[in-house]
Amino acid sequence: MDEGSIGTLDKDFGAVSATLSFSPPIYAREKPPAKVTIDDVSFGGATLGELPAIAFSEAMFDLSVFAAE
Repeated sequence: MDEGSIGTLDKDFGAVSATLSFSPPIYAREKPPAKVTIDDVSFGGATLGELPAIAFSEAMFDLSVFAAE
């Protein structure tokens, strides 16, 4: 948390970690924004071809939940 805000989420999938960057940031003790934009998804420098299939599948599921209205 940077100055009471969150602009990234990290998740460890064992063999690889994913980082989701979004904007605007979410501030502690404030109502979350009505809409959030996913700016970037990275997997610790790994390319999509290097990702374990299960990690990729779980990351895509998590993104679909995050992006759902």
